[in-house]
Amino acid sequence: MLEELEACQRRQYPASCVWKVQVEDQNALRAEVVLANLVAEYMGLEKLVRLVKESQARYVSVLIWDCDDMQALQAVTGRREKPRRVTAQEVITWFQANWLDLRYMNERMETCGGAVTRLDFKAM
Repeated sequence: MLEELEACQRRQYPASCVWKVQVEDQNALRAEVVLANLVAEYMGLEKLVRLVKESQARYVSVLIWDCDDMQALQAVTGRREKPRRVTAQEVITWFQANWLDLRYMNERMETCGGAVTRLDFKAM
């Protein structure tokens, strides 16, 4: 299911330079489009926003876990470390404070034992 959501994200933007952020990423890659799927819960919004800004991306598409079942999120991502719940409002607040304007939101898309919310932003 996550593969389908990512394919949908990619279809919304030009096929030019796309960077899919991974939890382990410490340095930003230059990109026009950043995909940040289920990573905010592990790396935190401060680090995610910093990487996005450093990438100089024009567009950012974020999937966040929209469910209280953190064990299901760990199962979906295959990560062992404990995730933190991130709300859509927190993501919007952090990104807008850093000159990234919300342009699309799709709430509670059901997936593999939980739900995700998609938030797309454009650099201002």
